Amino acid sequence: MTDRTPRTVEIPLSFLSPGKYRAKNFSDGSNAAKGPTEVDIKEISITSADIIKAEMAPCGGQAVHIYPER
Repeated sequence: MTDRTPRTVEIPLSFLSPGKYRAKNFSDGSNAAKGPTEVDIKEISITSADIIKAEMAPCGGQAVHIYPER
């Protein structure tokens, strides 16, 4: 989460063991700077070689649920 300053943070996933994972990303909606009521939910395939780019609106945040791909 962030304060009133919007920011982008890159999170390397090198802490993950080798293998394939899914990441369910809950992030600020497109109008979050005007009204923080929207949440975008995206699910992607990832590995330990990937980097998640977390873009946060002012007073926003992001949560990511990572789990092994089946």
